[in-house]
Amino acid sequence: MSAPSVPFDTLPLAIAELRAEIDAALGRVLDRGRLARGPELPAFEAEFAAACNARHCAGVGSGLDALELILRAYGIGPGDEVLVPAHAFVATWLAVSHVGATPVPVEVDPRTYCLAAPSLRDTGLVDALTRRTKALIAADLHGRKVPARQLAPFCREHGLRFVVDACQSHGARAVDGTDRGLMGDAAAYSFHPTANLGGLGDGGAVVSDDAELMDRVRQLRSYGATFDTGSDVRGIHSRLGELDAAVLRVRLRHLDDWNRRRQDLASKYLALLQGQAEVLSPAGDAASCDVWHHFVVRTEHREALVDHLRAAGVETAVHPRVACHQSAAYARQFAGRGLPLAEALAAQCLSLPMSPHHTAEQIGYVGRAVLAFIAGR
Repeated sequence: MSAPSVPFDTLPLAIAELRAEIDAALGRVLDRGRLARGPELPAFEAEFAAACNARHCAGVGSGLDALELILRAYGIGPGDEVLVPAHAFVATWLAVSHVGATPVPVEVDPRTYCLAAPSLRDTGLVDALTRRTKALIAADLHGRKVPARQLAPFCREHGLRFVVDACQSHGARAVDGTDRGLMGDAAAYSFHPTANLGGLGDGGAVVSDDAELMDRVRQLRSYGATFDTGSDVRGIHSRLGELDAAVLRVRLRHLDDWNRRRQDLASKYLALLQGQAEVLSPAGDAASCDVWHHFVVRTEHREALVDHLRAAGVETAVHPRVACHQSAAYARQFAGRGLPLAEALAAQCLSLPMSPHHTAEQIGYVGRAVLAFIAGR
């Protein structure tokens, strides 16, 4: 069987483009011989904080760890509730469960897949509040920033911590194009290799202007110890490694350029698929706040479209395939709870190839294949 003509993953091309810089960065760490607690991590933390227009950054082991550490540092735990998007990657929910709190799902805006709408009441946020509600986690799903100007005042009014799951939005700007990165009390990032800013493996970061919060995060990420004399609290071990930090410093220098490439390719998809009711393309335009971690279309005939594109040599993916509340991890807890939009999105959304290393010709080919599918129906 021949390889697909348009792969979903272009990571080998991304590595090849920066191979000389990556090799030099890795060599610098290896020559130094300090594979942990060296200078690369604090250097990256300073550079990434600046890129996010934030005062502080702490590198950790994964995006999930970043979310969990934020919640733990804020003292959120058993008996507390946290509002989460009903349509999300399951890590957003797992962070809440890991600290012993209860995730309370709220439907998202069907146009953006983010936890917000012109009227907050329409999303169910107000109805979901109880005296146990301590925080809201809003996810920048697929590279689109959440509307912080709606959510931040809501959180202040109700005394909630506003946490942004920014694991899919590295370098994304706000709707007005002025701010990026930090738009809540704290933000969590993932540096999975396929992220817009990816490392060698799993990795993550907490970003915040709150110095007291960040002191607690740094303590919790290192066994709960302030110094090497013992643990003051029961922490975990979750620290970004020197090799990863060195590679992330390289890739950070190219992030804006690679995001612009994503925007250019998204504009081609949007132009081809505009007005196609059979297959809905994302709301907005390529020049808006999106950094297009995924390019997600929506159709009631997803499996047929997957088969059609596979036959045409195009790889696709589904993010996520199962609604969080219907997954085995949460099905018993949410038995009988209907979240119809989240269920529909999980059944209908499809991610088309999108990366800085796809070509305009490849994107055009995929777009025309989708149009051929529509015409065939």
